[in-house]
Amino acid sequence: MDSSFTLEDVETIGISCPMLKSFTFTNSQTYIVDFSEHAVAIGKTMPNLCHLRLFKLRIENKGLEAILDGCPILESLHLLQCSDFHLQGGLGKRCYDQIKDLILDSYSSESEIDQADYYWDDDNDSSYSRYDIGNYDPFSVFPGDLSDDYVSDPDFY
Repeated sequence: MDSSFTLEDVETIGISCPMLKSFTFTNSQTYIVDFSEHAVAIGKTMPNLCHLRLFKLRIENKGLEAILDGCPILESLHLLQCSDFHLQGGLGKRCYDQIKDLILDSYSSESEIDQADYYWDDDNDSSYSRYDIGNYDPFSVFPGDLSDDYVSDPDFY
């Protein structure tokens, strides 16, 4: 992992910004890095998070479970080009039941959703719709509540 962004940094952000609503981390390395403990820290320190986007990271089930446990109002979760989470059984159902806007894109050959891009949206009648990851911009704002006007709202931060 980029040595400039540590586990302690994630914890400090969460503790210092208790009203944080949106968090995005894009791994700039050319390889997938372990983010499981960082995900646990997100769950422990960011209870008001509504939107979370993680890109090109290794996240084990314990990290995903910690996020779901610790971020009860999380509406949007995008795990893009991430690996090592397994959605068999209760964890998969919990993700789909708890998160309104769920995008999973896994690099792991062991993941239940292997090398496939799926998009979950409660407003969509079908359970899964194809999502074109090739057009995905990890730096774009989240859909829904976050618009350019919303970011200028002083209560946002």
